[in-house]
Amino acid sequence: MGALKIISRNIASNTIGYLVGVFVALLLTPFVLDRLGESGFGIWSLVVAMTGYYGILDLGIRSAVGQYATRYWELGDVPGVSRTISTAVALTLPIAAVLLLASVGLAFWAPALFEVAPDEAGATTTAVLVMGSAVALSFPIAVFGTAAYARQRFDIANALAIGERLVNAGLSVWVLLEDQGLAGVAWVAAGTQLAAGLVRVVIAFRLLPGLRIGRRWCSRASVRELCSFGFHNFLINVADRVVLYTDALVIGVMIDTKAVSYYTVGGNFIGYYIMLINSVAWPLTPYATSRDAAGDHEALRRLYLFGSKNIFLFAAVIGGGLIFLGHDFLAVWLHEHPELLSGAVYTSAATVMAVLAAATLVRGLMTCGKQILFGIREVRFLSGLSVLEAVANLGLSIALAYPLGLLGVALGTLIPTICTQLVLQPRYLARRLGLSLGDFLVRATRGGLVVVAVMGAVAYAVRDWLPVTGWPTFFLKGLVVAAPAVLVGGLFGTTADEKQLLLRKLGLRG
Repeated sequence: MGALKIISRNIASNTIGYLVGVFVALLLTPFVLDRLGESGFGIWSLVVAMTGYYGILDLGIRSAVGQYATRYWELGDVPGVSRTISTAVALTLPIAAVLLLASVGLAFWAPALFEVAPDEAGATTTAVLVMGSAVALSFPIAVFGTAAYARQRFDIANALAIGERLVNAGLSVWVLLEDQGLAGVAWVAAGTQLAAGLVRVVIAFRLLPGLRIGRRWCSRASVRELCSFGFHNFLINVADRVVLYTDALVIGVMIDTKAVSYYTVGGNFIGYYIMLINSVAWPLTPYATSRDAAGDHEALRRLYLFGSKNIFLFAAVIGGGLIFLGHDFLAVWLHEHPELLSGAVYTSAATVMAVLAAATLVRGLMTCGKQILFGIREVRFLSGLSVLEAVANLGLSIALAYPLGLLGVALGTLIPTICTQLVLQPRYLARRLGLSLGDFLVRATRGGLVVVAVMGAVAYAVRDWLPVTGWPTFFLKGLVVAAPAVLVGGLFGTTADEKQLLLRKLGLRG
């Protein structure tokens, strides 16, 4: 199968997996809330959030396994793959043991920590112990999940993830209907997670013929590789968390807690926007790794231009919608809370959404470049850049919060993003790949910028004669604004060869 077909298959499966996850969450959340009650649902949310932070103790090892397993497989070095995965299992086993002990302690203290009612204390303890233990055990098991990544079989990984979500949802509904409550939901979540993990172990041996796991395959060289790559990846993950999650803390401290709601409403869909862009970009990393291992630098240059251009086009359609239709969307969605959009007390949630969407759109342009930097092992540069952005983001948000309020906090995200993603990262990568920075920026941004410009012009033109009064008129306005932008942007943003390829794919030209 050709590279384009492999990447397209992986992107399609990632997108489907993402959409299924969102759909299941939208359907399941109200039911779980109704059956557990506000208190029980709040406890469950805290348990999931608390055990979710266990993931940071991965220390970037899983990402490093994906990097080196892909690289060694591309080189035909199956013993190298065995050394990488065996060493990773050995490194994660002590982490799992520590987290198991920590889960026992947290389970004991959780009822007091969360200040739960006496009748909910037992279920809370069980939920923390069960979920914490499952997450801890998943550390060494999850290493085997990198096999699908190394073989660029995201379709298999996503099919298993979709099955896990659906089984978890079905069993959760069943245990709640049987009045098993919080403890029942925890057992279901833990059981499905571990069962899916064991399936991934079996799949790993199928996808990587010749794979051997054992103590004799562990090596000091693999420890150095995994720890070096993993440490910088760990720094990147920490920096990303600072960028994504500290704004609310700054607002709560510098302004007040009520203002957090305004900002959260405006930024709520930005997380989904980022995840959707990443679902398209992530499959590019193992391909970039394989091309770097093979010394095919021309393929990397093609990937950088083609991937950046098309991801930016995709991101521009969504970003333009959030910027120019965000107010209408929030007005319909939150029609009972018009004060969030008035701007009378705090910056309008729609303004916050527009600024953060612009920052994410800029980041979208360099998402492909980020995956290539991972693929060619330039994680030291990436970690330094990420830490720089995080520190600047936090510092600017604090500095601008007092004079500009919520707008200042949002600008504290936008300004560092522009500096790092439009200046520092593309300049470094263009030099690394032997490309002209100016030529890259023109070719990669042309179509996306046209999309945003057309969406803005059409949205302005129809603002009076197409008022939004509900969901039907909102979707109509969205279609009117987006359709011409996609058409014109596609014409300006694609080459003649790409247009011919698209026509052939659509069966419009032989």
